[in-house]
Amino acid sequence: MSKLKIAIIQDAVSTSVAKELLLANYDVKFLSNESFNLNRESIFKECQIVWIHVGTVIHREDLRFLNNKSVLVTTSTGTTHIANEVIAFLGSRFISLKSEKDLLSTITSTAELAFAFILMGLTNLQSAVNDVKNGNWNRVENIRPKQVASAQIGIIGYGR
Repeated sequence: MSKLKIAIIQDAVSTSVAKELLLANYDVKFLSNESFNLNRESIFKECQIVWIHVGTVIHREDLRFLNNKSVLVTTSTGTTHIANEVIAFLGSRFISLKSEKDLLSTITSTAELAFAFILMGLTNLQSAVNDVKNGNWNRVENIRPKQVASAQIGIIGYGR
């Protein structure tokens, strides 16, 4: 009996443990976005499952390569990289993290990291960090002129 064929594009699966499990149980191809884009038709026709991440775009035109057994998996909560027509055609054979509320509640969102980067940019925090690493602590020069205490900051949406 032949193994299920899975194409994993770019960084859809990144942990070595997950890769080892997949390789042990399935016929897996790991492909770059470039390789996938050059060979989309044959990959969709040859593989029962195509597993992508947000960096891989699935176009409406890809419908012509899909059949009633095709499965598309995205390791993301968003679907803006996948044509709505493809999602509609696949129905329950389209799998994403979007509906996995219990799982997602255990994963911290990247919003904290994004907010930290925003604050770093606003405050020029890196220069203060570098100054401290060099044995100095010049808060008057590095911190006070760039504080956000008097700024008005609005946050619209903050991830999960």
